[in-house]
This record gives sequence, C-alpha cells and structure tokens, in this order.
Amino acid sequence: MIVQFARRGKGVGSGPVDYLLGKDRNRERATLNQGDPDLVQSLIDSSPYAKKYTSGFLCFAETDLSQEIKDRLMADFEKALLPGLDKDQYSILWVEHLDKGRLELNFVIPNIELHSGKRLQPYYHFADNPRIDAWRTIKNLELGLHDPDDPANQQGLVSAKDTPSDAKEIQQLLTDGLLNLAQSGAIRSRKGVIGALESKGFEIARVTAKSISIKNPESGKRNIRLKGLLYEQDFEYGEGLQFAIEEASQRYRANAKERLREARTTYSRCVEIKRAENHKRHPRAAITFESLGDENMDLVASDPVIFGDRQLRDRLVSRADDIRQSEKDSPPKSDPRAVPEQDLGAFSVREPERGTFYCDTRGLLDSGGVDNERWQERADQVGEE
Repeated sequence: MIVQFARRGKGVGSGPVDYLLGKDRNRERATLNQGDPDLVQSLIDSSPYAKKYTSGFLCFAETDLSQEIKDRLMADFEKALLPGLDKDQYSILWVEHLDKGRLELNFVIPNIELHSGKRLQPYYHFADNPRIDAWRTIKNLELGLHDPDDPANQQGLVSAKDTPSDAKEIQQLLTDGLLNLAQSGAIRSRKGVIGALESKGFEIARVTAKSISIKNPESGKRNIRLKGLLYEQDFEYGEGLQFAIEEASQRYRANAKERLREARTTYSRCVEIKRAENHKRHPRAAITFESLGDENMDLVASDPVIFGDRQLRDRLVSRADDIRQSEKDSPPKSDPRAVPEQDLGAFSVREPERGTFYCDTRGLLDSGGVDNERWQERADQVGEE
C-alpha cells in the first residue's frame, strides 16, 4: 500500500467529486464507499478559504481485499489523519476505483471543521508526513500488504523533498531505487546514475572512483556519501545486478520487526502532537449538568448519540427527578415564610430574610422538653445578636 496526497485543493466542489464518481455518477468501476457526494460538494463550494479541500488515495497492488479490511483501513486512516477529532467534526467522501489495474481508495475532505466553521488542515507534508508514513508502514506489515519500500518492489527513485532526515535511510532509499531503475534498463552506467539523482533534485557534491557524494536535502548538514556497485566509476548494466537487488530485498525483510517497532513509536509520538493541536484549535463545547435546563434534561439524557455512557445518562435522569421532587415539596413562593426548614429535634428553625429570627415553638413549652427560663434567655441573646 502507498498513501498519496494530491496537490489540488482549489476550485469548485464538482471538480473532485465528478472526477471520482463521474459527472453523471456513472464512472466505470467506481464505487461510493462512504460519504455524501452532494454534501461534500456543497461544503467545498461554501468554503471561504483558499485551499478548500484535501484529497488523495490509498493504493494497493492487491485488488481482492475484503470489504471488512477496506472499511478498517479507511477508519484507521481517518484516525491517523485527524486524531483528536470526532466523526461529526469533519466530512469525508470515500470512493473506490478499480479501473487502473489496481485498487484505489480515494478520499476528499472539505477543509472546514463542521462545528465552528474554522479552517481545517488535515495534512501539511513536512509536519504530517512522518505520522502518515509510519501508519502506512504499520499497516503494510500487520496486514502483509505489498510493500513498495521493498527493493524488489520499488518502481523508481525517491525525490529530494521526500527523503527522511536520517542520512543512512536516505542512502538506503536511493540505492534501492537506483537498483530498480538499473534492473529495468533505465540506468546502464554511472553517468545514468548521476543523471537520475539530479533529475530528482539531488545536488552532486563530489565524485570519486568508488563513490558519489550528494548534498544533504536538509540545509547545514553534512554531505551524504553513496558507496557500492552502482556508484563506482566502472559500473555498467550487466551480471551481478539482479543478485544485488535480491540481497537488498532479503536484508530489508529480515529487519521487519525492528521497522515495525520504530514505526509504532514514531506514530504514537506524532499522533499525540497532532491530537493536541486539533484539541486546541477545534475544542468541543462540553455539555455539563449546570448548562442544561430542567426541561432539556430528560431529552438529552436519553439521547444515545450525545450520551452513550449509560451511567452518565442515569445520573442526568436522577438529577432531573431530584430537582422536580424538591420543587414539589417546597412551599408556595407567595408564602413569605417559604424558606428551607431545619429539624433541630424538639423544635424547628426557619431562616427567612437576612437579619431576622423566627422560632416555631408551637406545643414545645407544654411538652416539658425544654426549660422555659433557659430557652427564653437564649432567645433574648440571639435576638440581641
């Protein structure tokens, strides 16, 4: 599997939607998997932003993946691309293509966060590529998918802008790509190697009898020295080339567990960074008990979309019942003495307006429960206070 993002993102919504499904929604071997084409088109057309949508595809050499695996990959990709966002915060269209001899799962995302209307930026290459590339590596290894990074499967040479930061990784990627080009006959000499490197944006820094050095794509870093069969002065297309490719492929596959571990570590770190950014830029308004009116509690508490947690719903319902019971038990508000009553055993004390004292002593003095003189003395003290 490979993941590719398109450079397009401007123009009207009919552009990407019609390309994926056909102008009359009848493109041959195109299947709508998920999403609402009309809604996506309308969101793109209504966008006030310069780049109105993000699009791309997941491409597979395997054309017979089950629908279950395709659904899982689409869901997992959304989580990798938009961590921290819920499904109702963005819109996405998924369309399957099988008309190019391979399986493509194409996607289009309007660059709008649906709750706030703010600009949504799902993918910025330099910031997000490490996370998406790690996700791709994980899925290729976990599902045993055709791996384009395997030297035996590579179709071309990586460009300077797409290289990783590690010099050894750059060396390996370039060598594997050049070996594949040489195997196909596109490169037949060292001159062809240099030409291929320059065509992909690499600047040749130094050439010796046994190696070629290129300038590091990251400014300020040391040159990268390329050594081996391909870079030697007397390299020519011929015997030994296929052996070199097979050897590189075996080395790559033997390192699968380590690559999976590294990819998971990178993915976990990058997802947390992106999730924090999305939470900061696109926070959801939390629904609290205090923000709900009594008349809305039953309705909201019974909504499984808003409150999927049964315990939370039960707490809401319970609180609504308590409030209604409290209102039922309270004296009418027209009663000037309609205030909370505290049971102090033998007598009750109400607290009406501030600065007054009221004591209900009905039947108390006759009961013998309290010494009359002591009680009167205490009442006088409180009144003076």
